[in-house]
Amino acid sequence: MSKVTNVVSDLKKIIKIQEKIIKAKENEFQMVHKLFVHYLDLSIEGWHWYGQYWIKNKKLNKEIKELKGGADE
Repeated sequence: MSKVTNVVSDLKKIIKIQEKIIKAKENEFQMVHKLFVHYLDLSIEGWHWYGQYWIKNKKLNKEIKELKGGADE
């Protein structure tokens, strides 16, 4: 009877350890996901800024070209 009780106790300890491991892994995946979303948002914001810069740069170059008398580049 004592062996059965010890086995059950050991199994309960193993289950608790496995649950802790699973919870830690879930937290790790959530943190990685949050970081991914954060850097994705920063990337989108950066490309948006770059697109605005590129459009304004093209407009400025066009205006400079017009001021020079329409000379080819």
